[in-house]
Amino acid sequence: MKRTLAVSLLAVLAGCGRETELITYVCDEPLAGYLAQARKNIENDYEVERSLKLLSACPEKGYHRRYSFQFSRESMASKRVVDAQVRAAWCGDPAARTTEADLKLSPGMLVFQFTYPWSTPTGKYPQTTFRLNRSSLRGGFLEDLDWSCRLEQAPDEGS
Repeated sequence: MKRTLAVSLLAVLAGCGRETELITYVCDEPLAGYLAQARKNIENDYEVERSLKLLSACPEKGYHRRYSFQFSRESMASKRVVDAQVRAAWCGDPAARTTEADLKLSPGMLVFQFTYPWSTPTGKYPQTTFRLNRSSLRGGFLEDLDWSCRLEQAPDEGS
């Protein structure tokens, strides 16, 4: 009996027997600049089809690209690189793409390194880094932190 209780207690402390709680940050790339460029492209008869697609699909969504970064709450106590997942969506593309990421944790910043989920004009899928400031909830690539991010609440138990 004592051994069963001890094993059960260890399982609960280790997180066995229950779902691992996930943390999800959702980051949206600003759309306004892309809409303005699409209108300008149409006026100049440049990339008209692509620009019309952007103008018809994106305004109702309110973002150009949306990235959802997900990782386990337990990893927040880690001082190393942990596994994460990135779900990437473009406003004009009905299919979202998911890829694995390495997450580097620091007190003020989350840094996700992953393979960009769309090919470049050269056909390559480059490695990229997305930085998310945990206090300002601003994120982005390189030094530009112009994406607005939010911490998505986990659904309530039993809902």
